[in-house]
Amino acid sequence: DQEQFQRVKAKAGGKPTQTYHGLYASHPRNDQRLRTVVREAGQLDQETFIEDPSSPGEFRRRLEGLVWGESVQGEQAENRYYHTKLDFTFEHPPGWKVNAGSSTIIATALDGSADMTLSLKGRKPEDTPKSVLESNAGGELRDGEKLEQAGLIGYTAVSSKDGESHRLAVIQYKNLFYLFDGKASDFPATDAELLALVESFRPIHPRERRAANPRRIEYIQVPRGATLSSLAASMRIPDAEAQLRLINGFYPRGEPRTGDWIKIIR
Repeated sequence: DQEQFQRVKAKAGGKPTQTYHGLYASHPRNDQRLRTVVREAGQLDQETFIEDPSSPGEFRRRLEGLVWGESVQGEQAENRYYHTKLDFTFEHPPGWKVNAGSSTIIATALDGSADMTLSLKGRKPEDTPKSVLESNAGGELRDGEKLEQAGLIGYTAVSSKDGESHRLAVIQYKNLFYLFDGKASDFPATDAELLALVESFRPIHPRERRAANPRRIEYIQVPRGATLSSLAASMRIPDAEAQLRLINGFYPRGEPRTGDWIKIIR
């Protein structure tokens, strides 16, 4: 079925149809595989087994939730936080936890000895990262320097007030300013980690974005009146109906019955 679909797709796109010739192939032809399967199946015990249709079988249990399409494994780093809506990511020290609220994002060390708060501010044409940092800082500023990372510009400095130091930074990204405020019980020993977190801020790569929201196989029962065409309309993937037919054994035609369990992609 997959080979037939590829031939139809190639013809529709005006591309030459690829044919299997076996030269240098690492896998046997499909007809050879089929003969092997039939031969091996013929040697199995001929006991009749009927699954209880009211409970999922082993095959369905293993497929439920399986990632569909390109693998997402390894596309996202373990110590990175990803905000897919605003399209940014930053790396935090190992073992830190990140909590996202409605107005701030706070990364905190497990022992509570340090944290970094990230907030947003609307960007005005006359504003610069340095002017925003200076207007929002509380205390005396020192060690100020410009930031240039991943095509973004920013400014960072250390503020001191009442004997407490904070690592501050402002990064300009699209129409927003991202304000960082980091503090630690032992600031001199931890400031390098706080600054590294700031300097790791960047836009999300397309592959990381896909990994954040992978499509997965899910089983549903066919609703009354539904067709594979109507079910495929909600699957935002290329050739949705053809893919739905392929994974359910209905390619190129045919329809499941109302109440049948079928696989969809979400």
